[in-house]
Amino acid sequence: MEQPAECLQTKHGREYLGLKNVTLSGKKCQPWLSQTPNEQSTIVRLSAFPDPGMDSHHNYCRNPDVDREGPWCYNGEGTNPVWEYCNIEFCEGMN
Repeated sequence: MEQPAECLQTKHGREYLGLKNVTLSGKKCQPWLSQTPNEQSTIVRLSAFPDPGMDSHHNYCRNPDVDREGPWCYNGEGTNPVWEYCNIEFCEGMN
C-alpha cells in the first residue's frame, strides 16, 4: 500500500493524508474524536475528513473545515492555545 504524501498539494491542504501530528509550536495533536484534554466546541463530522476509516486514535493534522491557512489540530497537551496550525510543506512544484 502506498504511503500518503507528507506535503500539501493545494493551498488549503484539504486533501492532506500525511502522518504529521505535531503543531507549529511542537505540541502533540489531540485525537480528533476525543474531548480531552480540550473539549471541542463542535462535533467533528467524520465525513469532513479525507481519511477512509478514521478511528478514535487519529490525531493527524487535517483541515476538516477548509480553513484558509491549512491543516491544523487540537493541542493534545491541554494548554493554550486550544488548537494550532501544523507546519506542512507544499509538494514539489505546488504553492
